Amino acid sequence: MQFQATLRYARTTARKCGLVARMIRGRDVNSALEILRVTPRRPARYLHKLVQSAMANATSLSQEKDLGVDAERLVVREVRVGGGPIMKRWGSAPQGRGVLIRKRTAHLTVILEPLPEPARKEKGAKGAKAEAPKPTPSGEAAPKPAATKSEPPPAAPPAPDKEKK
Repeated sequence: MQFQATLRYARTTARKCGLVARMIRGRDVNSALEILRVTPRRPARYLHKLVQSAMANATSLSQEKDLGVDAERLVVREVRVGGGPIMKRWGSAPQGRGVLIRKRTAHLTVILEPLPEPARKEKGAKGAKAEAPKPTPSGEAAPKPAATKSEPPPAAPPAPDKEKK
C-alpha cells in the first residue's frame, strides 16, 4: 500500500527542489526527516512538511482501513518534482527599461510505502545438493572458474643500450 502527500504551487523552482529531493529518495522516513531538518535549503522545509503529511496520511488510512501500518516503518519510495505555473512581473532596469521577472513555482509529491519484510531463510535438509551451474545459451553447463594463484606479470626485457660512437 502506498501513501502520498502533494503540495502544489510551492514558491520555489523545480530545479532547487530536485536537488533536495535527491537526498531523501529511497531512505526511511526517520532519516529523511533528519536530513531535511538540517538541510539549509528552502525547499527542504516544504519537503519536511510533505513527508510529515504523508506519514499522517498513512496513520489515518491505517486506522481507518485497519491495515496495521506503523508510520515509523515507512520508506520514501518516490519524490516527484515538477514545474508549476510561472508568475510574470516587471522590474526596472537601467536607462528606463523594464525587464521580465519570472517567479517560478513547483508541484511536489511524496510517496511512502511500508518497509519490505525481511525474507525468512528456510533451512534445507542436511546433505542437500548444491545448485547446479546455469546452462549457457548453447545449452551446455557453464564451466566453473578455476581457482589459481595470481602470479605477477612477467618482467619486460631490458631496453638495449644505444651508444653513440
